[in-house]
Amino acid sequence: MSVVQEKSIKSSISMPLMVSGKNLVKLQSIRSQSRINISTFDKGVKIEVPDKDVSFIQEILGRNSENTNWSVNIEKKRKKVTLLYIEKDDEEDKPNSKINTLTSTLPYIQESSISSQKRTHKKSKTKPVLLKPLRSPLENYKFIINSLRTSNGFELIRPKKSYKYYIGSGNNDSLVNKVMYSKIGWMRVYNHTSANFIWTQVKKKEIMETIPKNEEVLEKNKSSFNVHIRIFGEEKYTEILPVAQIESSKLRVYNRIDRNRELSSKKRLFKNLKSFYTSKGDDVFKYIPLTFHIKRGSRDPAFSEFKEAFLRIQDKIDNDNDIYLTNAWLVKPGELTNRGIGISVCTTIKEIIDRIDDLDSGTKHQRTYIIQKYIYRPLLYKNRKFDIRCYALITCYNSNLQGFFYKDGYLRTSVAEFSLENAKNKFIHLTNDAVQKKSSEYGKYEDGNKLSYPEFQEYLETIYGKSVNFFENILPGIKNLVKDSIQSTYKKLNPKDRLHTFEILGYDFMIDEFFKPWLIEVNTNPCLALSGPYLAVLIPKMLTDAFHIALDPFFSHDFADFDDNRFVMVFNKATADV
Repeated sequence: MSVVQEKSIKSSISMPLMVSGKNLVKLQSIRSQSRINISTFDKGVKIEVPDKDVSFIQEILGRNSENTNWSVNIEKKRKKVTLLYIEKDDEEDKPNSKINTLTSTLPYIQESSISSQKRTHKKSKTKPVLLKPLRSPLENYKFIINSLRTSNGFELIRPKKSYKYYIGSGNNDSLVNKVMYSKIGWMRVYNHTSANFIWTQVKKKEIMETIPKNEEVLEKNKSSFNVHIRIFGEEKYTEILPVAQIESSKLRVYNRIDRNRELSSKKRLFKNLKSFYTSKGDDVFKYIPLTFHIKRGSRDPAFSEFKEAFLRIQDKIDNDNDIYLTNAWLVKPGELTNRGIGISVCTTIKEIIDRIDDLDSGTKHQRTYIIQKYIYRPLLYKNRKFDIRCYALITCYNSNLQGFFYKDGYLRTSVAEFSLENAKNKFIHLTNDAVQKKSSEYGKYEDGNKLSYPEFQEYLETIYGKSVNFFENILPGIKNLVKDSIQSTYKKLNPKDRLHTFEILGYDFMIDEFFKPWLIEVNTNPCLALSGPYLAVLIPKMLTDAFHIALDPFFSHDFADFDDNRFVMVFNKATADV
């Protein structure tokens, strides 16, 4: 094995250690907060580690195998660690092999080539492999943050060292506080009036009124570039000029978007999607189940249209030999509801009339309803119904709106075997956690009635082999539907042009036996409860990734490896309006 001494570094004490590739991954996993992502570097890299990490690396790497090309020199006098990749040959002690290193000085990354060092042996027959070093995580973080700023047309002036956040009660607010507490430079306050960032479970009008509007009437110039930035996905990177200067100390960012009901209200989502697909010459019912919006109970003209559809389907059931065809319908409140509240499954016209003619118990006024067809041949998981929960992030900054899709999500399973013969059993038909957790069977089959995407893929392979891939055949369709929903509403969201608001939305989808995704609804207050071990990892990670995108461009004291951020842009108003 080659042994190398760094002549360029003078140190009274040097202790060489050897590191295997396996332990490099382990090192990064254990100490991701050290701001050093070793896995992003390749051959020919030298990394200097801050003082606080020296003892850790001594402890972890001092026990590792010698079967490696990496050498670690710990200089106790200077208290820094150097990782070197040393090119090895098949034969031992090949002379004059080169050591190619790249110096990385933290916290500000400065790259400089170090001249190759020669040894007093004959020249190696094998030339060392020279690979171009990737951008360091810290450089990449600064690059992405700056790209998000310029793509929204602003820059920061006079940033502060600390900021304040306010978190209202409800929907696992302790988790939101834990995520914010871990961010550098933030302090919690208990009155929103002095906060730079405000989080509430539902939209508060009195808080929304404190978010300033965009009073600027200047014409914006937008320039798109064919530059690939991972977090921008397939959307073109677009700069907006002139750039607005923002003083972050005076900034207020709110986690609610004005008129978010354009997405979260079932009746408005239906109306917006129908208008959007019609304008494209497309049929909305290729993407959502057959739907009718009933405004005035059984007297509404839309109810007459529903009855005609119901009778047509009944005629097919009576005359066609299709054992899967049913006349089951879901009746839902048209206004803002979630957690399965007010949803019932009906199989007769009389049941539906009784439901939609029922007056609101509070106001005694006629409510509006959505009547939606139960999807044909729903795909089941072990003979039980499931739906898919995924997330989107929408930011409204400086008159620009951007939408992001989260690449991880989960399945919500029911506890009871699927059957439409028992339409009244909510444990069969409603997979909402608020419903399922009331069953004594909750968690019997899956932890917290939840499945990850990879677990679902394993199940698909047991049934269909390699012919169906969730990540290739199903998830792209879900992502496109999220994009369409944002595109169908972006001109209605944030109508008063509030400067700095964002929102995390929960999307619910069902899949049929033909592996086609169907958009069911969008939730403005998705459940953040950590019900099960998988959600205990997924939801904190999702919140962390969302805050890096939504907050760090304004309050950039934090650090994140954006290569690990699971959000990807699917919509950019600046691009759509060009």
